Amino acid sequence: MGFFKTSLVSLCTIACLSSFTVFAEFSFDDQMGNIESQFDAMDRQFENDFQQRDEQLEKEFTILDESMERAYQKFSKAISKSWGSDDTKLPTPKVWVDYDENLSSRRVLDYEQGSLTVEKIIQPGESEFLALQSMQQMVYSASRDTVKDLAQKDQALNYAKKLASQQGVFFQEPYLPSTYKAKPVLQNILPKKLPKKILPKQVKKTNIVGNDGKKRIKISYKIPFTKGYKQKGAKKYAQEVMKEAKRRKIDPSLVLAIMQTESAFNPRATSPVPAFGLMQLVPRSGAMDAYQYVFRQKRLVEPEYLYSPSNNVELGVAYLKILDSRYLKRITNKQSRLYCVIAAYNTGAGNVAKTFTGKTRIKPAAKIINKMTPDEVYNYLRKHLPYEETQRYIVKVTKAKKKYSNWDR
Repeated sequence: MGFFKTSLVSLCTIACLSSFTVFAEFSFDDQMGNIESQFDAMDRQFENDFQQRDEQLEKEFTILDESMERAYQKFSKAISKSWGSDDTKLPTPKVWVDYDENLSSRRVLDYEQGSLTVEKIIQPGESEFLALQSMQQMVYSASRDTVKDLAQKDQALNYAKKLASQQGVFFQEPYLPSTYKAKPVLQNILPKKLPKKILPKQVKKTNIVGNDGKKRIKISYKIPFTKGYKQKGAKKYAQEVMKEAKRRKIDPSLVLAIMQTESAFNPRATSPVPAFGLMQLVPRSGAMDAYQYVFRQKRLVEPEYLYSPSNNVELGVAYLKILDSRYLKRITNKQSRLYCVIAAYNTGAGNVAKTFTGKTRIKPAAKIINKMTPDEVYNYLRKHLPYEETQRYIVKVTKAKKKYSNWDR
C-alpha cells in the first residue's frame, strides 16, 4: 500500500512538471534576472559603504592634522612667552623635548647628536641652588622614564587629543607590552654613573628675553649619551625587529637602517607631516595601509598607537612588505626593487614611478627599470627623484643597511 501511494505521488509529480515546463523555464530566467539585480544592488551598496568609510577616515585625519597643528601653535606660543621665539624648542623626528607644567624647565633628548640636556629658566635674583636641585631631579626622572611616562608628559599631544575629542574623534589608549611599561627609554644609553649633584661650575648660564619682554636666566646642563648609543638603540628593539622581519620576509638590516635614518631610534619621533614613532609612519597613508594589511581593517591609526615601539615596528615592516610585494612587485631584479622600496618608503611608490616616466603608474616605470642594472637604478634615483630629501634618503638608508648587514645572518 505504501509503495502504491509513493508511485502515485511520483506519477502526479512528473505530470505536473511536464505540464509546466514552459512556465518553469520562464520563471527560472526571471528569477536569475532578479538575482543579478540583487547582486548589482549589493555591489552598489558595498561601494557606497566603502566610499562613506573613506570619507569618514579622511575627515578623521583632517581633524587629527588640524588638532595637532593648533596644539603645537598654542604650545609654541606659550613657550616663547617665557623662553623667547629664538629659544622655543619642540619635538622633531630625532629630538624629543618635554616641559614641566609651568613651562619653566625642559628636557631635550637629542638622538642625533647623542645627549640629554636639562634646562631651567629663573628670574634674576631667584635661587640658583633650588634650580640646580630641580635639574638634578630632571636628570633622575629622564633616566627612569618609560614610553608610558613620556606619553603622560606630552602636553602638546594631550591638548591635541582634547581638541579632536571636541569634534568627535577619540583616540584609544594603545596596548603597551609590560616590558615597555617598565623599561626606561634611555636604559643603557645614559651613563651608568649619573652625577649625584649638579654644581654651579658644571652648568651654562645664558641671559634670555621672553616674548613677554621679561629678562630671565637660562641654566643648562648637558650629559652625553654613552659611546655606541645608536647600536644600543638598535639592540633595544631587536626582538620586535627580528620577529616582524622574519614574519614578512624583510631583511632586518633594512628595518634598522630605516629606523636609524628616520628617527635615530627615538621612540617619540614626531614630524609635522605628521608622522610618528621609530619608523615615522603617517596615519593617513603608510600606517593605514599597513594596519589594513595586518588586521584586515581600515582605520586611522592614532599617534599614541604609533609611539608604541612594538606597534610601530609591526606596521613599519608590514608597509615595507606592501611596497615590496604589492606596489613594486613588477620590478623583477631584487636589488633594483630594494632601491625603489627605500625611495618609496620616503616619498611613495607613485613618485618613484614618476621619476622614470613622469607619471605615477608603476607598470610603465617597471618596464624601464627592468631594462636597467641595479647600479643604474640606484644612480638614477639618487639624481632624479623629485625631492632632494629623498635623494639623500636613499643614500643614507643604503649606507646604514650595510652597517647592520650582520643582522641578516
